Amino acid sequence: GDRVIYTLEVRNTGAAVVVSPSVTNAIPEHMRYVADSAVGPGAEVTYSVDGGHSFDQAENLKVQAADGQMRPAVAADYTHIRWQLKNNLKTNSVAFVRFRAVVK
Repeated sequence: GDRVIYTLEVRNTGAAVVVSPSVTNAIPEHMRYVADSAVGPGAEVTYSVDGGHSFDQAENLKVQAADGQMRPAVAADYTHIRWQLKNNLKTNSVAFVRFRAVVK
């Protein structure tokens, strides 16, 4: 039940600008994502419920229920988070993205 804040550092150490970088992070198996907690500067956040194979907005995700029917996904179903930064990342620049999770 402990809450954890994950902070990812996105750093451009290259010689060229990175155009609209994308950052993907798996939610650790022993953790449950806290709904609406993923943030990043000028970032569009999408989620995966299939191990990171596909991503979409939270309201569009569906998972198969125990009865075989499809149901809307909830935060506990998410396996990965993706941040699509809208701004370019200049050389020797850094951006931070974050999310919260709860220990299962």
